[in-house]
Amino acid sequence: MFNTIFIESFNSKETKRNCYLNISSSFFSERIAAELKPTNLMVLLCLCSFAEKEGIISASQREIAKRSGLSKTTVNKAINELLEYRYKGTPIIFREFKGIQAVYILTRY
Repeated sequence: MFNTIFIESFNSKETKRNCYLNISSSFFSERIAAELKPTNLMVLLCLCSFAEKEGIISASQREIAKRSGLSKTTVNKAINELLEYRYKGTPIIFREFKGIQAVYILTRY
């Protein structure tokens, strides 16, 4: 459903790493986007922007709030709703804890 592509560009002063997000057309044709609240969709897209190659996201809710322009409370609520959302019986994201830090994992379809 989601795929992240990382491209590094180099010049004499710095290395810049860009992350590009590909969204499958099935995200829309299977009405997943329509079923999500707009705020939850914004948080999901923001989560994707932090994803590493294996779909692992180690950004804090504070970082997600800053990047999305939403409050930390709104981000927390949206993440909890995304954790409950199921597509064909499978969650679209999982949460694991590494000590006190939450790590989110995007489900691959």
